[in-house]
Amino acid sequence: MARPSKYTVKLGLAICERIASGETLANVCAGPNMPNRVTVYRWVVGDEKFCNLYTRAREQCADAWFDEALRVSEAADSNGDPKFVPGSRLYVDTLKWAAAKLRPRSYSDKLQLEHSGSQTVTMKTDLSALSDEELEALERIHAKLADTPPTE
Repeated sequence: MARPSKYTVKLGLAICERIASGETLANVCAGPNMPNRVTVYRWVVGDEKFCNLYTRAREQCADAWFDEALRVSEAADSNGDPKFVPGSRLYVDTLKWAAAKLRPRSYSDKLQLEHSGSQTVTMKTDLSALSDEELEALERIHAKLADTPPTE
């Protein structure tokens, strides 16, 4: 069966709904009447509305994965079977890691900023207590420092 290659709002919504519920793009695209991943990536780059929809879906996917990590942790804890826990731990750790990559402000333990030039400065700190405005101000400062040539 031929895979669709033309973007439609209906198809875009279907893809994003499945991603938001926690499905990977690879699994979504493996289904019948779905485009391949490269096509979806082209739509993300070429269509601003779809890009915004896809971005929000990926953020919601992080929430779904985090919820799944909590569900599996609770099930492993109540199971009482020691053989069940190690596999669950790997699964939960993977879900937490993926959620932190998709939504670092919500799920990452730490944010690390690095700037290199004539000197390398690495800042490691817990920024989770900062507001969105404070984080944006910090990002503006970092961007200015990155654009400033080193002083002698």
